[in-house]
Amino acid sequence: LARPGSAPSTPDPAPPPPAPSPLAAPAPSGPVLSAAPANPLAPPNPFAPPNPFAQPNPFAQPNPFATANPFATANPFITATGPQPNALAALHPSPPAPATLVLADEAPTPPSPRPPYRPLPPAPEAYLHGWRAPYANRGAELAEGAVSVELPVPDPGSELDILAERFDLQPSARRTLAALYGWYLVGEAPSVARLAQAVGDWVEVLGRGELGALGFLSHRGGRVTLRRSVTAFLDGRPPNAVRIVAGAGTTPLAPGVYRMPRDSKPDAELEADLAQRFGAIAVATGELSSALLDAMLHGAVVAAFTPPAARPARPPSEARLVLVLPSGPTAWLADLPALP
Repeated sequence: LARPGSAPSTPDPAPPPPAPSPLAAPAPSGPVLSAAPANPLAPPNPFAPPNPFAQPNPFAQPNPFATANPFATANPFITATGPQPNALAALHPSPPAPATLVLADEAPTPPSPRPPYRPLPPAPEAYLHGWRAPYANRGAELAEGAVSVELPVPDPGSELDILAERFDLQPSARRTLAALYGWYLVGEAPSVARLAQAVGDWVEVLGRGELGALGFLSHRGGRVTLRRSVTAFLDGRPPNAVRIVAGAGTTPLAPGVYRMPRDSKPDAELEADLAQRFGAIAVATGELSSALLDAMLHGAVVAAFTPPAARPARPPSEARLVLVLPSGPTAWLADLPALP
């Protein structure tokens, strides 16, 4: 209490507030909101850990009045669960595997060997007694890699013997023809070097011998085959590019190209006249180059009633061609010798 007659005392000033700590978080400005109550309809948080204290309700009972909804249908947009393809994998493929370094002294992997020809089942008697069976067996041996084989002598009267005698082929040409036919019978086409090794001759294989002059060979991609007309004759099949007309004529006709006037005669009469003079004739029905080879193989004279646009290029050496022309031939046709 103040004494009487003394001046009133002044109250002590309040101490200053403490300075805020630099580590303390700033006080929020504005009104402070209280936490919202939990929403009972909110879906469960898939990232929340399971409650270890949760226990199943022992008093829960199934609803006996619950029934399946008969109008419910499957949702077509819901796919089956399970691993699904990663769409990002196609955008970011895995890097390729590093290449394997092969050293020079390492032996490369040899190619898989060619499967050998399987033995054929027992053949019927007609096959065993046919003249082609030995050539097919030799062709299989050559295709399997045999350096050379002993080719059998063709049976007298067989197609192979007829060709060899008709054109008086030399032994080298006969071996080449027989070996090629054996390869053909097993569905193979030898290379030039392989055939030359098998028959022991390069001249015939390269087409510079008798078979090449006769037009028997076909070279393509380093391989040698018999032409289709030759294999058809050796198989005993009819020719493809000519129609054979038999005749009793015996007049010889040297190889070459001749012209003959039509003289307003029909084709049938002309065919009969030529067959009566020269024997069998071959009326050209296909390509002229094939017709010349077909007719020569059958020992016939080719009769063509439609003149070609140009002289045949490299015809077979023994081919004989008669062109039946209308009056007044022109160009190279007029220079041909008249048929005697």
